Amino acid sequence: MAGVYISFPFCAQKCTFCNFASGVFPAALRSEYDRALLHELASHDWRWTPDTVYLGGGTPSQIDLSALHEILRSIPGRPWREAQTNVASGGAGLRPIIDYRGEVDSHGQRLVTAAIAVADELAAAGE
Repeated sequence: MAGVYISFPFCAQKCTFCNFASGVFPAALRSEYDRALLHELASHDWRWTPDTVYLGGGTPSQIDLSALHEILRSIPGRPWREAQTNVASGGAGLRPIIDYRGEVDSHGQRLVTAAIAVADELAAAGE
């Protein structure tokens, strides 16, 4: 499976157990990092189409959404359209995400953003 790994090296604090190339850096470096990353993605000679995009490094949940949008638009193939963060978006014979959007819960409320990461639940159960 061909994939692209995007490292986001920024953290609110550096955890003692973490071995990623990451740390607590000034916020001003984020926009510089985003520009450099977008430049690298734009200038890359894509001779293949990625099946997967991995976001990792420091704390990727801190990526600015507009920057994330630009980063993902720069990668060919768009395999992440139905993926979520922190979830295995594939599994042998398993639907990794169950999408309940549009369903009604036990209290009669229509679910708007409910997509359950079954693959994550199964992985956690095995730990």
